[in-house]
Formats: sequence, C-alpha cells, structure tokens
Amino acid sequence: MNTQVTSSPTSNSGDNQTQMIVMMAKSFSKLSTALADKNTDMKSNWPKFAGDAKKFCSWYQAIIEQLPLSPWKEFYNSTVQDVVSTASNSTLNGKLYSKLLLSLEGVALQHIVSRKHLRENGLLLL
Repeated sequence: MNTQVTSSPTSNSGDNQTQMIVMMAKSFSKLSTALADKNTDMKSNWPKFAGDAKKFCSWYQAIIEQLPLSPWKEFYNSTVQDVVSTASNSTLNGKLYSKLLLSLEGVALQHIVSRKHLRENGLLLL
C-alpha cells in the first residue's frame, strides 16, 4: 500500500497571505480615493511607469515637474529645485502617495504595494 503524505500549509504562511491581502486592500482603497479625486485634478497628467529602468528618469522628471504646481507646492523646495524631505500635511502626503500609485503599473506597482514603510507617505515614495 502506497500512501502519500501531503503537507498542510503552515499557519505562518497563512498569516503572510492574510497580511498581504490586507496590505493590498488598503492600497486599493487609497487608489479608489485617488480615482475619485482624479476628476478634480485634471490639469496635471501624471505619466505611467511600469518598471523599465530606461524610462525611469523621464517618468521621475515628469513627476517632479508637477510638484511646483498646486496643490503640491509645499512638497517642493524651489531654492534647491527638489522634493522636500518632510511635510506636516499628512492628508496631502497621502494624496501624493495615491497619485504616485496611480502612475505605477505592473512590476513597479507590485514592488511598491508590498512596502509597508512607504504606505501613505508620498514623499518617502518619491
């Protein structure tokens, strides 16, 4: 008699899957908020980035060009022409995170969604 023993998934792998699903649900919730805001923010088109290293510089530069415009002005330091390192407006920083998520696709989006420390921190994501 030949019996096969199948291993059941460990509770740890189940916990990891649950955590990943929760993280993805939170990210998609932020995306839906950003999509709702999209109608009010039509004057700026943010380019898409899918992870091609050759296209990163042009994508990043296009994003940086949006920051001196309203409503992102407080995230841009015009004297050094770069992004500020911190900001007190957490709501706007969360919106920046959402806008950046909307501009990501494919591998680039998957890579960012899995990073808990970046959640709702658009400046850190940049």
